[in-house]
Amino acid sequence: MLRDAGHVAFVQGPETFGTGTHDTEWLPKVGARGWILITKDKNIRKREIELRALRQAGVKAFVLVASNVNREDQARILREALPAMVRLIRRRSARFVARVTSESSVEVIEIEKYIVDNREDE
Repeated sequence: MLRDAGHVAFVQGPETFGTGTHDTEWLPKVGARGWILITKDKNIRKREIELRALRQAGVKAFVLVASNVNREDQARILREALPAMVRLIRRRSARFVARVTSESSVEVIEIEKYIVDNREDE
């Protein structure tokens, strides 16, 4: 869907970092390349180790939190949310994590509440 809309998109797997690679290994590479992360991994927004990796790498991330949706519905949700996602990317130069709901709304998540030690990663 993103490619059809004229965006460059990579799918986690053989064309990127391989399947089975730990989040803490590939998230810094996403940040270093300046890529925007779109994931269905709802737990990534709550697991401290991944949140630290996202924060340290400066990743801008969108988490699709819609449950029990097929690929076509996921594509529809993202297609409808895309304008709001692009606006958020342009508005915020710093890293962020935002959720994309089944209604295609985009909401920034305050990740700091999930990180025990809120000091910036060194």
